[in-house]
Amino acid sequence: MFKTLASFPTKRKLTHQNVRALWTTTTSTSSSLSKALSSCLAAQESAYPFPTIPSPLCVVLASPHYPGDELLQLPRIISSSLHPSTLMGTVVDSISGKPGLSITLLHPETKCVGFTVDEQDVRRVRSKAVGRWPEFGRKVSEADGFDVKQFWSVSTGGGKGLLPDALEELKGDQEKVNMMLTFSDREPHHLLQSLDENFPTTSKIGLVGSMTPFITGHPHTLFFNDRVLDGGVVGAALIAPALKPTSSVEFKGLQVLGEELVITSCRGNIILSLDGSNAAKELLSCLKGREMSAGVDSDQQLFLKVSQGDDSTVYRITGGDPSKGTLAVDTVKDLCLGMRVQFMQRIGRAETFSLASGPIVQFAVSDVSAPVSPPTTPDTDPTISSILCAGSEGGFVVGNGKGAGRSAVQGTLVCDVPEAELKVWG
Repeated sequence: MFKTLASFPTKRKLTHQNVRALWTTTTSTSSSLSKALSSCLAAQESAYPFPTIPSPLCVVLASPHYPGDELLQLPRIISSSLHPSTLMGTVVDSISGKPGLSITLLHPETKCVGFTVDEQDVRRVRSKAVGRWPEFGRKVSEADGFDVKQFWSVSTGGGKGLLPDALEELKGDQEKVNMMLTFSDREPHHLLQSLDENFPTTSKIGLVGSMTPFITGHPHTLFFNDRVLDGGVVGAALIAPALKPTSSVEFKGLQVLGEELVITSCRGNIILSLDGSNAAKELLSCLKGREMSAGVDSDQQLFLKVSQGDDSTVYRITGGDPSKGTLAVDTVKDLCLGMRVQFMQRIGRAETFSLASGPIVQFAVSDVSAPVSPPTTPDTDPTISSILCAGSEGGFVVGNGKGAGRSAVQGTLVCDVPEAELKVWG
């Protein structure tokens, strides 16, 4: 049985209600960064409802279509112009589905504690998961001799917990922290695990920044106050009694293949059997007579919906071996016996991005096969909204504050499924 889903929601969706604006965002799609910056700053002067009170947090997001040397000056210029208590942000693929610049000012009713995590302090979790293609520069011998019988977990590696000093001071009042907002390189997992352990009831929302080595000369370009960081994590803890974040994730352009199956044998991120049968052959059976989707990269074709109780999410299938019966799933958390799974195939681009009305955050995973075209018009009027909106190939972070957990559907997760979309209501 094949079922087409134009929009596939997970069970992380919760009820929501409209409340007063959390922040004010100004956005420009000008082809000139200097003009985009000037127009966004001018628009904030008239739109920000607290002109005599500096914002506790300024979020700066810019697309990589602008000159790298100009992007690197953004945090210094904006900090000196707006004087926020904390400034943070990153370079992303798009702003509201387009190239451009956005400046978001948090309203002062919400308290904010900014923090950073240096990339050198982060345990590299994603690059060590089993079942992935070796990274460039890695010796083949490092992967030789892998024995699945000796492998049990991808989520319980060694290393001490990671919590910035600024957040250590909040641990005693963890229930007062309503939301964590982060921007990071592609390895935020170590910090996210620590946040789940120390702030289990706090919602976590974030975006993985774009790769920028050929734009700014930095692997990633993260902003914190007047500085530019190569990687790691920049973030803010938001404290506001009226802020009650709820989230919804949708997976677009995916097609279900076959019926739901149950994991009957697995280790870490490796599935050994489904319904007691060879897992890889179950996938091949679902693909029988099917063609790969035109215009979609081969490594973006096959996905797996994973469910446990009321929670579910979608991961990429990164490899399989019919002779051994194994399937590798792109997760740094553990699969578990009894989890329900369903194969899915990407059927091409779903639809153009559209800005939603109502959410305070809207993050999307960019489709690398359809890059955003550079801006062409230098003189454009800025837009004013109350939503933080951007897209990145690296994916977004979502944790609904339901506690810690190391299974593949528990705790805070990073989603990088193309065209997946996160909406957060306050």
